[in-house]
Amino acid sequence: KEIKNTSGNIIWSLDSKSFFYFPLDKYHRSKKIYKHILGTSSKKDQVIFEEKNDSFSVGMSLTADEKFFVISTSDSNTTEEYFFPSKERKIKPKLFKSRKKGIKYSIDSWKNYWYVRTNKDALDYQILRCKHNNIKKLDIFIPAKKETIVGGFDFLDKYILRAEKSDAIPKILIRNI
Repeated sequence: KEIKNTSGNIIWSLDSKSFFYFPLDKYHRSKKIYKHILGTSSKKDQVIFEEKNDSFSVGMSLTADEKFFVISTSDSNTTEEYFFPSKERKIKPKLFKSRKKGIKYSIDSWKNYWYVRTNKDALDYQILRCKHNNIKKLDIFIPAKKETIVGGFDFLDKYILRAEKSDAIPKILIRNI
């Protein structure tokens, strides 16, 4: 069977028995996330998230440690993210941090910590960190640097790899965590 009028992106569940997809509204924006179980009718698909703000669109990803799915909703200059355990059957997305105009952030999970890349209090970004069980207590992990853009990051076992750019020169930094 076909599922029509979607963004074309899907995110597979870890058991490979279901996937998440993003139908498009009449303006070709992704506003909802559905879960489809293989072998069932798409008419039975469940909405797991819906963005009500007209200027925001949604996306979804799996964290580096594969413990959580992250739902991102954003417009051109503001982000808000939700998460839920990747093995959870009854999906109840939990808000990470409420949207605040002009604040962008993204989250990833590794070794019982959330890592947060954000422009809050850091024009060119910084990386914060908190324990999974205490998302309200964020500590600075990689501080903002003057005239340096703190870029995205990836994890490899005991290391964090991240990008940085200063004086128009891109760099890759490796840190043992």
